Amino acid sequence: MSQSQDPRADAVQDLRSKVTAYRISQAIHLMVSLGIADELEHGPGSLEQIADSCGADHVSLNRVLRALVTAGLVTADRGLFALTPAADPLRSQAPDSIANWVSTVSREQFTAWGGLEHAVRTGEVAFERVHGISFWDHLDRDREAARLYDLGMAESAREACAHLLRSRDLDMLKVVCDLGGGHGATLAALLNEAPHLRGVLLDVPKVIDGAAGYLARAGVADRCDLVSGSFLDDVPSGADAYLLCRVLGDWDDRSAQRVLENCRSAMAPGARLWILGGLSGTESSAPGLLDLHLMVLTGGGERTEEQTTELVERAGLRVAEVVHDDHGRVSLVEAVAP
Repeated sequence: MSQSQDPRADAVQDLRSKVTAYRISQAIHLMVSLGIADELEHGPGSLEQIADSCGADHVSLNRVLRALVTAGLVTADRGLFALTPAADPLRSQAPDSIANWVSTVSREQFTAWGGLEHAVRTGEVAFERVHGISFWDHLDRDREAARLYDLGMAESAREACAHLLRSRDLDMLKVVCDLGGGHGATLAALLNEAPHLRGVLLDVPKVIDGAAGYLARAGVADRCDLVSGSFLDDVPSGADAYLLCRVLGDWDDRSAQRVLENCRSAMAPGARLWILGGLSGTESSAPGLLDLHLMVLTGGGERTEEQTTELVERAGLRVAEVVHDDHGRVSLVEAVAP
């Protein structure tokens, strides 16, 4: 019996591939961090051209490029390397770019997984074990890490924002408040979709400092108020709808409950709260790995629809509707203040 016909051997090889998946993830990170994807966006290039442009050792880079060819992200033909369509989103200027997201998940977040066993044995947060500081304090101290995280989360939130725009009618709203919305990418998309709408953006001071420029470039700065603060402390009042986009899963139940209670305190009767993100247990969701990542990073985690509903109702809000996208990757939980 040949190896290809041996189910046991195939299963072992599949297991090996899963164990060593970090190797290709770090090679992909190099495509972004060295600028390889951007260097090849206008067409094929030679090893020497790519290495000189990216500031890399020719011999070492050649080995990386060979691995990327095997992974189907680069082609090699007569001494020239080119991007495949699968690698196009790694370009920083691609319409669906995930370059910043790759950067933010492949640095400190990647190394934090080295503390997974400690986290499982003790219940402590792996990131804090590995780096000696909480993830949020790290972002507060490291401006570059914070910049990449905000840009990466904006890329990650595009799918969630599209689901919100498909699912909700903005015509009857006057003010939307985005809580923990970074530089305002999602809020800008809502304001551009509904020119009558005003926005409020709440985030910590260092993040808000960079939001004005982003919103100005998006053409919505004159319709958006910027508020420095934390939703763990207070939430601005007066909005018709409040948005938590890929935020609640970053926090443990106690902190998430506090956020929801602060939202309830700010909401007038009839105001809405939109909780956007993945729900574990949806039909098409891939359970487990994102939940583990949130546990490693912050001590948060994915929640089921039932768990989310319980938190929302405990905060004094009523769940009005839950809408899943076609792929099961994004869900919208709409809660209403009674």
